[in-house]
Amino acid sequence: MSLYANYVKERTGQDCLETDHYFITYSIQPDVNNVSFIFIHDFYIKPEKRRGYLARRICTSILQLGKESNCKYALSQIDCTTNNATSALKFQLSMGGVILSAANNLITMCLTLE
Repeated sequence: MSLYANYVKERTGQDCLETDHYFITYSIQPDVNNVSFIFIHDFYIKPEKRRGYLARRICTSILQLGKESNCKYALSQIDCTTNNATSALKFQLSMGGVILSAANNLITMCLTLE
């Protein structure tokens, strides 16, 4: 595990999947009705690697991890004040995500895992 992944785990309790080209932080959590979900906190791909299907492959891997952990949903948030917020929203919609809520410049997305 890298120094960054160790830092994230110690500071937030989140897990981190990373390579030289990307990282994604996530956690598996139960909700109030004891339905588990995987929450994707941060997702970054180097700009020169953003073309193609890398993002889709990474997300598919994380969603599979959620399924293997008996999660019913995948949740994430898009901060509308950051760079590439529109691209992030389009991508999540293309993966089958739906808008769960929007408030204070944050869009919460939900994807049902089957």
